[in-house]
Parts: sequence; C-alpha cells; structure tokens
Amino acid sequence: MEKQILCIIKDYPKKRIEIKEIVTELKKYGINFLITPDLRKDFINLINNFIVKGILIPLKNAEPLFDYEGIPHKYEINFNYFEDQRNTLPSSELVTYHYKLDMSYYAKHPAEYYENKKFIRRIDNLLRLSNCKTLTANERSYLIFDDEKALTLPEEATINGQAILRKLGGLKLADLKAKKTFEPFFYYQIETFNSIGTNTQKVVLIVENKDTFWTLMDAIRTNRLSNVHLLIYGEGKAIIKKFEFIQYLKGRHSDHYYYFGDIDPEGIFIYNKLWKTFLEYDIVPAVPFYDHMLNVRGVEGSRPLKNAVNIKKSPLSPFIDFFSTESATLIEEIIQHKRCLPQEVVNNNDIEEWGKIELR
Repeated sequence: MEKQILCIIKDYPKKRIEIKEIVTELKKYGINFLITPDLRKDFINLINNFIVKGILIPLKNAEPLFDYEGIPHKYEINFNYFEDQRNTLPSSELVTYHYKLDMSYYAKHPAEYYENKKFIRRIDNLLRLSNCKTLTANERSYLIFDDEKALTLPEEATINGQAILRKLGGLKLADLKAKKTFEPFFYYQIETFNSIGTNTQKVVLIVENKDTFWTLMDAIRTNRLSNVHLLIYGEGKAIIKKFEFIQYLKGRHSDHYYYFGDIDPEGIFIYNKLWKTFLEYDIVPAVPFYDHMLNVRGVEGSRPLKNAVNIKKSPLSPFIDFFSTESATLIEEIIQHKRCLPQEVVNNNDIEEWGKIELR
C-alpha cells in the first residue's frame, strides 16, 4: 500500500491533497477500507510516517479525522522529496547487480537510473539465468524493453535499448541470449550448391531487377547458364540491408561475388555502397555482362532518366575502375547525360551467348 500511496501523491495534479482523495484513489488499486477495515490502521501509520519524512505537510487549518485516529484531513505535498529521491542513489543498491553490469554511468546519473531501473532489473535477472534459450533480437527486446525494436531499430522504438546497453558497459546481444536475424533475399541456387567442396570457389551473381533475375534463373535451371552457382535478386537498394543473409546460405568470403545492375546513377550507387559495406566479400561488377549491354545498345540505346534534375551526383568509383577505358568512357557519357541503360536490355534472346561469357 505504501508504494500505491506514494504514486498517488507524486502524480497528484494539485499542490494540496485531502485524505478522502487518497482513499478514493486507493480503490482503483483494489484497496477499499469498507471491505478491508483492517488496512485502515496500516494506512494511518503510513500517513503519519509521510508526515515525519516531510512528504505530507499538514495544513494549519486542517481538521482532525476521528475515523482515522485524528490525523489531519488536508496536506500540502512536498514534491521536492520525489526530486531528491531521484537525485540520490544508494551504493548498496548498485552492488546487488550482476558483475557484467557496469553501473558507473548510472551511479553518476541517478535520475536516469530510476527511469530505466525496470529494464536494468530485467537484464540483471536474465544474466543470472543459467539455462536460458537464445531468442531473436526482436523477441528478447520485447521481453526486456516492452518494445520489439528497442535493440534493432531504436530510432523507431519507444526506448533506445542500444543506449541502455552501452551505459551498462557495452553489453552485446550474446550477453542477452539474443541473436540478430537477417532479412532474407530471394535467391536461386543450383542443386549441388551445398555439396561444392571448399577447394572450389562458388560463383554468386547479384542482379538488381526482378525480370532479369527470372530470365537468368530460368537459364540456370535449363543449363543454358552454367557458370553461376547462386543467383540473388537484389531488389534495388534493398540488397544493401539484406546481403547479410548470405551467412545463412553459408556463403564464404573466398567465393566469387558479382553484381549486375542498371547503368545509371542509382545502379552504380547500389554497387558502391554494397562493396563498401561488405568489403570482406570482395564483390565486383559483372564486367562481361555490362560490356555486353554496352555492345548491344551503346549510349544511343540508353533512355533519359525521369526527374533527372533531382538526381544527385555520386562517385563512379570504385564501380567504374573495373572497366576498360573504352567501356568506362561510355558509362561516364551515360551518367553525365543523366540517362539509363537498364539491365533489361539483355533478355532471353541473349542467354545462349551469355552462357559462353566467363565471369572474371
């Protein structure tokens, strides 16, 4: 009951409060003195204790309540008490936490500690469990922070779980018995993909657009394109976030990774960003396929970009550095004139020739 009364007093919207108002609010917590009169004595003792602590200050003209052993009927609330409580943190409380929790930050920021105490306690309890199943990051996040995005997307969550972990000494997902999941991409792999030995480097091809993916997938399935072991639908910029899923497919850093997209500012941006984000995979442009596009249609076969005036300039390197001087010149011309040579330039009619092209 003490906790409930303190909450009522702390959250009361006015500076002065009457006993009858506290009694009415207690009914919302299921505490009714008419039903449980034995609690009345405890209530009186608590009010007297709050008076001694200076939480409640009896008004001079307050009348005694004989039904409550003469305690004053009206008080001024000392809201400073609650602020003082939030600005002090007993050292005895900090030492009760698990040894993996570094409480030095919260020792200096007690108000923030009390704000996050519920979550810190949950983390502490989790660390003490000897037999605890590993959950996904979002599942664990919901159990700790009441928000499934607190750990993975704190900018979209009601609370920044990552910040709290940093302030507790930099806890990792593994400490919380949690694992990050990968957003899957759509892919097609040959039947023998998983049986290819470690001495053989697999060829992985990422394509930007859906139609090209389906055309190439059909070619791989019918053995018209036999030099690709794994085909990935990049779905435009989405591949930058989704490529981590390659770990689930047991893609190795030593395998050969190629990217094939449109020749336009966005297609080049996607490659450059993907290359930079996943340097360990050494992803390179599928130069022979791009060269084939240029040979088939050239600059004159490119089309104007929609909303070209709003397109921001971005570096062409490292993408363009993989090409011959002749191809690089054509690509630069397409970009400078704000045009696009889409990968759909290549279609099912070209597959027979593509089957002879060696990715390098």
